[in-house]
Amino acid sequence: MRRTVVIVAAAAVALALAGPAVGGQSAKIAALQVALRSHGLYTGAVDGISGPMTRRAVLSFQRRNGIRATGKVGHATRCKLGKLGVPLLGQRQLSRGRVGWDVASLEFRLRRFGLAATRIDGRFDAATAAALRRFQRSRGLRADGIAGAWTFRALARGKKAASKKPVATRRLVHTVEPGEGFVVIARRYRVQPTRLARANGLRLTSVLTPGQRLRVPGRVVAGRKKKTAPRAPTPRLVHTVRPGEGFVAIAQRYGVRADGLAGANGLTLASVITPGQRLRIPGRAAAPAPKPRDVSTRLRHTVGAGESFYSIAQRYHVSPWRLARANRLSLMATIVPGQRLALPPGAHVGSASVPVDRSTVAAAIDRWAGAYGVDPKLARALAWMESGFQQDVVSSAGAIGVMQLLPETWEFVDTVLLGEATPRTYEGNVRAGVRFLRWQLDEFDGNVRLALAGYYQGARAVRERGLFDDTKQYVSVILQLYGSV
Repeated sequence: MRRTVVIVAAAAVALALAGPAVGGQSAKIAALQVALRSHGLYTGAVDGISGPMTRRAVLSFQRRNGIRATGKVGHATRCKLGKLGVPLLGQRQLSRGRVGWDVASLEFRLRRFGLAATRIDGRFDAATAAALRRFQRSRGLRADGIAGAWTFRALARGKKAASKKPVATRRLVHTVEPGEGFVVIARRYRVQPTRLARANGLRLTSVLTPGQRLRVPGRVVAGRKKKTAPRAPTPRLVHTVRPGEGFVAIAQRYGVRADGLAGANGLTLASVITPGQRLRIPGRAAAPAPKPRDVSTRLRHTVGAGESFYSIAQRYHVSPWRLARANRLSLMATIVPGQRLALPPGAHVGSASVPVDRSTVAAAIDRWAGAYGVDPKLARALAWMESGFQQDVVSSAGAIGVMQLLPETWEFVDTVLLGEATPRTYEGNVRAGVRFLRWQLDEFDGNVRLALAGYYQGARAVRERGLFDDTKQYVSVILQLYGSV
């Protein structure tokens, strides 16, 4: 797992929007009732009250789908509910045509603005848009019938927000350069990053791409006046992102905090970074930075008779995939005796830990694949691609162990998907990795190709940018390995 980013901020927004129930009514319960009704298990009114009928329907649904019947609605239950079970309110912009839990939550909140109770069905249609526009007008917002950050904030406050109608003036426009984020651009024009994001209908977690044009709030283009030259920023040390690198790995390299690195570039730890992107290193002047000494980058291995990428990777405790890429070869390419291979960073002979037998690791993968409903052949192919079933492989990006989980990804699985800490052993790594693969499959409705791409590149990056070239190769090789390991 290389570029996966954990979208923790979205969950915080959803919690913030939940708000106290009024008179025992809750928009979350109403959304649950809508989802249960679509499965034929709830026949009562969508009233947002968690009564005996709602609880019986939840328990029945959990038993029917093999989920522990607790009556509590967690991530697993909502995912099984299908399109009406996800996502939570606040995790995406809502407009006509959207279907989901968040739409049902929004519709329930719009009852006071003319939306009939019979229209609360989790489907954003013309009636929903009309009620939303009435709500927006009542709060002094732009009545566009689209629920974005301003609308969610107004919903959370529950009272009229002071508003100022935007003046129809020509705004100063900034063209995004490589490595720039909201904070950097906002500092340049002396505006707040959140205000800059809102002025362009975005969030601080939105991905900016080079060449994208942003309106700068409060900065008007004068007809005959010369623009005030922005103050030149202090020169910073700049790092160019390499394939497989994330915030944690880059921050460790320069001895800075990962969140500080993200913030210095107008990003968050949930933002997607891509190879070739330039990041400013906070607190470092633009001077030649001493490269960390890594003897492994100068090492080469001469292929012996009978050796393969996998046997060589196991000898030097690196990923077979990274070994092949270090030599610009496909993992399925043929290597011959006498051929010299460059070893990727981190390659070393010997290990401080006791190696775990390959069959033991394979058994653990099969066991957890069965527990989470993942095809064991797919899970084994992915694990073999990532590490060759080695528990002590650590990539240059900081990915750890058999399933090559980034520390922040492992933490996400523990806190969000599992609700408990997994041991930092090969067994815990396998469990967390397989559970994360299950999550990716759920995110892409069982599409194996996209799920594998999300595991490597990050689900959000896959949706917003499509598959990178190296991601396509990664997915292709895993599918070729399917059933052979």
